Amino acid sequence: MTSAVYCKRKFSDFFLYNKINPNIFNTMDEKITITAEFSQTDVAAALMCLGEELTPERWEQIKAAPSKIDFSKIEDKSDRMQVKLGLISMLFLNLAD
Repeated sequence: MTSAVYCKRKFSDFFLYNKINPNIFNTMDEKITITAEFSQTDVAAALMCLGEELTPERWEQIKAAPSKIDFSKIEDKSDRMQVKLGLISMLFLNLAD
């Protein structure tokens, strides 16, 4: 069973157990914004993993670029959901502090 199917099944069980109508979330269009900061070292390490080098010109380009993530660029739906769930999970970890 894939993690996405397992997660969906767990949510369904949660809604049934707590007598919550899961369709309530189909009408929610509100969104949240999660902000993350990355150091120049973080960016350099990520680029190194991709076989690229962080030049001063590239760093300026990255700093000036829009920081909104376009999730549609992650073609695989399961991978896209994993990235989203990871970011949302980090949000909840921060709220717990």
